[in-house]
Amino acid sequence: MSGSIELVIITPTDVSAFIDGELSPEERRDVVECARDDDRAACLLRAWQWQLGLLHAAFGRIVEEPTPTRLRLASTT
Repeated sequence: MSGSIELVIITPTDVSAFIDGELSPEERRDVVECARDDDRAACLLRAWQWQLGLLHAAFGRIVEEPTPTRLRLASTT
């Protein structure tokens, strides 16, 4: 055999980090390659992207609001 084949398996954590833009360039490339080579992985990525769009449509404005004081205080105790 002239070259090696690298098997890339993505996890739900990888998909979440990919969708949120939290992967390194190398990790992002791995996810993109996996989705290109595996229809199920590509479908999973599209589903998570769709879900993120729905969440932003429903709650996007809330992200810009300040955290209520009672929640900030609760997180420090």
